Amino acid sequence: MNGSDRLVASVRLVMFGNEPMLTADRLRKLLTYNPGTGVFRWKVHRNNKVSEGDIAGHEHSRTKRRLIAIDGHLYQAGRLAWLYMKGTWPNHLVNCVNGDPSDIRWANLRQITQALRPAKNTWRERRLEDQTRQVCR
Repeated sequence: MNGSDRLVASVRLVMFGNEPMLTADRLRKLLTYNPGTGVFRWKVHRNNKVSEGDIAGHEHSRTKRRLIAIDGHLYQAGRLAWLYMKGTWPNHLVNCVNGDPSDIRWANLRQITQALRPAKNTWRERRLEDQTRQVCR
């Protein structure tokens, strides 16, 4: 189990449709988001390891999605970008237009329904997603 796996196991991963009451105002008090680069930075000093101005979150080693922990919940950075820019949670899945889940520039994000979600190409990707869901329950 690597560092990002331990973090997922210790913090509740927030998936589509079960966002807690994190508001856009609270998010904007904690983080800045640069829509041109897709980078979130902390506005506040969090602890001995995270200072003001540090890049927020970490990139998951297998999925390459950036995950950010706020108030004991782990959020996908693309969903936080949507909340930050629009002021409301997205109604559907947030997808990267260019297919690179680590590229969360605002111009690269879009909402898609589950039916339009790209199919998993390999059994390994499907298995990884199933394991992630099991860890998060």
